Formats: sequence, structure tokens, C-alpha cells
Amino acid sequence: NKIPDCRIHLGDRPINITLQRAIKSLTLWQTLKLVWKLLSFDENITKEEVEQCKQKDLLEELMKEMAGEFPKFGEVFVSERDMYLCYSLQLAALHSKHQLTQSNRALEPFNVVGVMGIGHCAGVQKYWNSKIALAEEIPKILVIPKTSTSTIVFGKTIKYGTFALVGYGIYRLTAPYLRKLF
Repeated sequence: NKIPDCRIHLGDRPINITLQRAIKSLTLWQTLKLVWKLLSFDENITKEEVEQCKQKDLLEELMKEMAGEFPKFGEVFVSERDMYLCYSLQLAALHSKHQLTQSNRALEPFNVVGVMGIGHCAGVQKYWNSKIALAEEIPKILVIPKTSTSTIVFGKTIKYGTFALVGYGIYRLTAPYLRKLF
């Protein structure tokens, strides 16, 4: 804030959209596998593992592994976010250039600094140099897809099945006492 003509712009896609797109892009089987992996995840992470993750090659390998098991999940968290981050940087650069010309100052060099995870750098560079019209693609990756029919059916089956089991359990526990009363 103390630097003249400096603007801060948070350029990542909202996390709720990213999470919903990722979860809704998975099939029912992939969702169950993901839940199992998260529940059985070993919580002990060593300092060596953290240092290894800082290496670009290992990080790219982990992203490829995740994309291999959950392709849509990897696409939402990596490719779509790369595209959105690149678009945000391009907008920041355009906005800065526009402000300089509007203020009747000579076009001076300016810097746009993007802070992102190392795993996104290669993707942002790829989209920066590509001929893809990002302005047309961005609205598509901001839409949350509808939940699949199988997921809705499975969710309702679990929900109402749980209610039925709880109701039956309450009945079994209270039936002997109710018989004595009536």
C-alpha cells in the first residue's frame, strides 16, 4: 500500500467454485475412493517430504499421479486454475497499461507480480503463450455443474437408509417397554 501506483489483486478462482467443480466432476466410484483415501491418510508428514515437494519435478509427478487416478479432479485443480490465474495476470497487465495511458503519462515500464504455487508456473506460461481466447473460456470454468443422477440417488439412499436404520433401532430398543405399557 505504500508503493505508489501499486494495486493488489487476488487473482485465484473462488475456492467454493473450485471445490464444487472438483467434487461434482468425479463419478460416484471416484468419490467413494477419494473419501476412503482421505480417511485413511497418514497424518505424519516429515520435513524431508516437505522439502521434496518444493522440487518442481516431484510436484509435477504428484500432479500427474493424481490426474491419473482422478483425471477430472486434476483438471479442475490444476488446468482450470492455471487458466484462471493466467487470465487474472493478463487482466492485471491490461489494467495497469490502461491506467498509464488514461493518466496522460508516457507509457512507462510496469511490473505485474503473480504469487502462486510452483505447480502452476508451467501451466500459466503455457496459457500465456497459447492462442486460446481465455476471455471466452473463463465463464465456462466458473459454472458449477449439476450433480449427476447416480450421485443424487446414492445420497438419498444413504440419507433415508440411515433414517430407517435409526428408526428401526429406536423401535427395537423401545418395543419391549411399549409392550409392557400397552
